Amino acid sequence: MALVFLGMRLAMGATTIQGARVWAAPDNTRVVFDISDQVEYKLFTLSNPNRVVIDFKNADWKAKGAPQLNDSNIKSFRHGVRDTHDLRVVFDLHEAAKPKSFILAPNKTYGHRLVLDLESTTKKSVEKGIEKNTEQIISVPEVSSSLPTPIKRPQKQQNNKRYIVAIDPGHGGEDPGAVGRRFKTKEKDIVLQVARMLERKVNETPGLQAFLIRNGDYYVGLRQRINKARGQGADLFVSIHADSFKDSKATGASVFILSEKGASSEAARWLAESENRADLIGGISLDDKGDVLAQVLLDLSQSATKAASYELGQSVLNSLGRVTNLHKASVQQAGFAVLKSPDIPSILVEVGFLSNHIGEENLRKAAHQEKIASALLEGVKAYFAHRGQPLNKPVPKQMDGGQIAKVYKAHKVHEVKSGETLQKIALRYKTSTTAIVSHNRLKSHILQVGQQLKIPAESSAG
Repeated sequence: MALVFLGMRLAMGATTIQGARVWAAPDNTRVVFDISDQVEYKLFTLSNPNRVVIDFKNADWKAKGAPQLNDSNIKSFRHGVRDTHDLRVVFDLHEAAKPKSFILAPNKTYGHRLVLDLESTTKKSVEKGIEKNTEQIISVPEVSSSLPTPIKRPQKQQNNKRYIVAIDPGHGGEDPGAVGRRFKTKEKDIVLQVARMLERKVNETPGLQAFLIRNGDYYVGLRQRINKARGQGADLFVSIHADSFKDSKATGASVFILSEKGASSEAARWLAESENRADLIGGISLDDKGDVLAQVLLDLSQSATKAASYELGQSVLNSLGRVTNLHKASVQQAGFAVLKSPDIPSILVEVGFLSNHIGEENLRKAAHQEKIASALLEGVKAYFAHRGQPLNKPVPKQMDGGQIAKVYKAHKVHEVKSGETLQKIALRYKTSTTAIVSHNRLKSHILQVGQQLKIPAESSAG
């Protein structure tokens, strides 16, 4: 018997288990308990046969019926009274699993919840999950703020011209995303349908191959989505969502890339944790690089990735504008977690507003979904046609002072015009605000009209 967790404080009076839901993913199973209040609980595993047991302190089972087990790792489920006032819940498993759990506070949709994740421990299950994701392709906020261990990106052969497009249907499982006002359409269902259509179209296109981040109605952590894409050696990352707003008149599609602030904070996170320096940019380790050189290399990688993301975003936006109206006519910037891979051009597409009754009706129609998927594909194809090659060539393993100096050698001077920002100027010249600030020794990001800025040359490293 392995004790894994001792839960929250003891609530006053008996806590009630009001319901339970099971979400089956290829390589894990999530169980969500609706509970009346926080509760003290103990979670442990038993073997021969494999079981997961939860002992709830001072609790009663008030749920109607048992959860649907579907294609999960759970074979059967039972519960009963223990020590007169406690509750024991037992899950009989098909195969051994590593359990993890956490409590979620109430939100607009749910009350208190206990989340139990059963992660597969056998190599066969993990491989099955990867295979299922490759074959085909509908969130609870992340609890941990720590970064996952980076997955080593496969090295592509020089003669391999098949580009991998990672398609990420937003939300899933316990998190429905936005919900339509008229038909109660769930965002997670709509974006999965669009993602499946896009996956089919990508795979029908010579030279392209699709990889779906989630292959069903289950939860995938935001940073886990990035790691899945990097693990497959993805050349592009397209996250699909549907919007919602308090004003029901809001309508149209939007495209987002990572903001400068989001990129800077992410760089700091990666560089701060030594385990995340081992395999970061283009398969090149930062472990043996000094802090300054590591920052320069990461900055270059992010700069090139962001410029490529902008190109991809603009290409997709142009294509979307031919099949649907646009909420914003230009590529927007935000700090979405799924856009934070330092070496994969990434965009987040809001395909429409479920809060608008016409938008909801359109997004429910298969014909409209096909148009959106076709537009996304055309945008991706136009991006590759313009750029000519994917952006995941490794940077050199060694860079001396002379090479670093070449990176920052100015080749242009830009005169600041009204309305321009460092972000816009950096995107225009395919560099980063950090590089411009460093090269010009700026003390502030505030620019003056007519100010002369030296623009660093694009790196010859990438």
